[in-house]
Amino acid sequence: MPAEVVIDASVAVKCFVIEKDSDAALEAVLDAGWVIAPEFIHVEIASVAAKRLKRGDISEAVARDCVSKLDTILNDVFPAAPLAPRAFEFATHNGFSAYDGLYLALAEERHVRVLTADERLVRRATAADLGHLVALLQA
Repeated sequence: MPAEVVIDASVAVKCFVIEKDSDAALEAVLDAGWVIAPEFIHVEIASVAAKRLKRGDISEAVARDCVSKLDTILNDVFPAAPLAPRAFEFATHNGFSAYDGLYLALAEERHVRVLTADERLVRRATAADLGHLVALLQA
């Protein structure tokens, strides 16, 4: 694992919710030297936790842990505002969501990769000649 890695919400949530590849996510995060994300990951995790709680996939305690303990796996978060123009470019020119664009913009700025469990993101990045900015979580 590289010394620094951007993680997205798909990996972060696996660190708190027992599901497919949870062990791999936690191991990757623990093995990374420095784990970073755009600051909006907190809101994204809150949204994912709320949806899973409403669906009955996780308990309220697990949902709260996702939200309240996120900082235990992150070494640093970066403001979204400076990343937004590049995220917009990724969204308008490459078809990414602006949210995924923020992760990609941070990875590009820091010269690292986004570690993701989102196979669609990896396929889309590869097709857009941006595969160097992403790494798929491996079990």
